Amino acid sequence: MDIEKLVDMITKEVMNRIPSSTNSTAMDKEKVLVISSCSEELTKIMELVQDKYEVHDYNNEDVNLKNYDHIIVTNLCNSGLTSLALGLCNNKVQAFLVEALFNGKRVYVLKEGIQYRKYSKNANESLYNLYNQYECKIMSYGANIVHESDLVRRMGMDLACSDGSAQVDCLVESSIACNGVKTSSNDMNSSESAAKTVFSGDSVLSNQVVEINNKRLITESDLRKLYMNGIKEVNLIKKAILTPLAQDFIRIKRLKINRV
Repeated sequence: MDIEKLVDMITKEVMNRIPSSTNSTAMDKEKVLVISSCSEELTKIMELVQDKYEVHDYNNEDVNLKNYDHIIVTNLCNSGLTSLALGLCNNKVQAFLVEALFNGKRVYVLKEGIQYRKYSKNANESLYNLYNQYECKIMSYGANIVHESDLVRRMGMDLACSDGSAQVDCLVESSIACNGVKTSSNDMNSSESAAKTVFSGDSVLSNQVVEINNKRLITESDLRKLYMNGIKEVNLIKKAILTPLAQDFIRIKRLKINRV
């Protein structure tokens, strides 16, 4: 066999293997389903994550929940947020999201697309805080509320917040989103900065202390969420009331409770 034939054979073999390698890489990507009622937002998110993930559009797919590792919701209206918080399935999309949360799928809702947040400057405080509680409720079900700019990073984190930095991020997120106080966008930025100072990596992981100052009735569920994130010491306001189950949980897990 002469050199030219040998080179030709090698070249053909290499060319045959390139497509299969490319397809294999594409198949290895985690699948993302984007749910959006805004075509511009849909395009933006697809462009944002397509380098790392295989992206699909909910409206153009024969949707099978089992096929997707991540679900991104770009906009959530007030009625949709309320329905999810109450576990209702008033339409196909809500039923799909409830099913996704039941199955422990990674669901991400963009902060910029949550309708009630747009009224932070003018809304009645009690009404605004009601919807803030709904938001906290869906977070307790496993939904992640994230800024668009932080989406890719959060998608790369483990949902269970198993590593230290992720644990701190989740604590900060919960502290900011569930503080029960209406804030403007500027106030929110200040609150986030303050929270990141309070919940710095060293202080959380070494002292393991979290203060609950926005609730008077403390349930076992409240304490369990903190405990699952490695918190063993909790500061409570003096008038806070512990439910019997919460008291049992404190005794069993040997949590330290401080009245401040």
